[in-house]
Formats: sequence, structure tokens, C-alpha cells
Amino acid sequence: MPVDAATFRHFIKEAIDFHGDLCRGQMIGVRMSLAALKALGIHSRRGMWGLVAFAECEGCLVDALQVVTNCRVGRGTLKVIPGGGRQVTFVDSQTGKGVRIAVRPDCCEEVNRYGRLKGWNAEDDEGQLRIFSEIEDSAFLDLDLLADGEVENLLSRHPRQQSPGCALRQDWLVPGTPPAPCRPEGGDRPLELI
Repeated sequence: MPVDAATFRHFIKEAIDFHGDLCRGQMIGVRMSLAALKALGIHSRRGMWGLVAFAECEGCLVDALQVVTNCRVGRGTLKVIPGGGRQVTFVDSQTGKGVRIAVRPDCCEEVNRYGRLKGWNAEDDEGQLRIFSEIEDSAFLDLDLLADGEVENLLSRHPRQQSPGCALRQDWLVPGTPPAPCRPEGGDRPLELI
């Protein structure tokens, strides 16, 4: 299912600010992350509190994932697993649901085909933005819901490390004071457009 164009463009703008430029990897990462949130039933930043992403890829796609999902290496909610794949597994540790999303091997061909069908240039930024705001997820992504045991297995193999507290909070510096957990930015603010 295509995403709302305004939501897609909103997150692309944030991804450009975070990553430094626009590229196809970011567009795929934004769409992949939005598809995961929808599959897991997450509709607000607060709903992301238990979200953990296991990325079997690096680079631009992962930067976009961080912007949309708020998963971060420093928070222990983003695990980058070397493997050379182009897939990310998203797990909601609060509900026990999980989804694995992979970039289809024929992704570039399908994107280019869709662009030709619409009369858009799939090689320029504006053409790609139009394509990725309209194309169906299933044209370039494979989405598989995880079985119950897979979620627990994944979380137990890659436990979340507790940080000593958010760098913005100073209470963890006081001896004997337990660290305050970081909270997702935005609280109950809805994800405009999911």
C-alpha cells in the first residue's frame, strides 16, 4: 500500500537533514520503516518506546530508519548486524510482535518500471520522490511477520544494553541514583500520516 505523500516527504526532509543529502537508500529506508510501523500497529512516537530494529545493512537506509523510528545505537534500540543483506527486522518488545522487511532483489527494476509507466525520470531526485511516494510496498519490499518464538529468540540473542542515563539528564551522576530511562522524542505526538 502506498504511503501518504505528505508523510513520506516530511520524513524525507528529516532524513536529508540527518544524513546530509538525498539518495534512493533513504527513500527505501523511510518506506521500509513506515511499513514496519504500520505492520506493528504503532501510530505515535510513544508507541515506539519498545521498538528495536535489527539492521542487516548499513549506510543510507539505516540513517532514514533512525529518523522515522527513533531507534538509535546509543539507546540500544538499533542493532547493526553485519551480514551484507538488505533487510531489517523490527520488534516491538512491549507487544512481542515482529516483522522482517527485505528490499526485493528486483527493487531497482520495479522502481524504474513504475517511473516509466508514470512518465517520471527514476534517475532524478524529483522523479524518485514521486515514485517512492506512490509505489506499492510489495513492488519493492518483502514483508514477513515473525512467529512468536522468533521475537523472543532475537531479543535474547541481542539483549538491549542499559545506558547510564540520557546525556541530557544529570541525575545519573549522583552516586546511588538510578539512571532515568530516555524517552522517545515527541511523546504522544502522532506520526502524521500513517
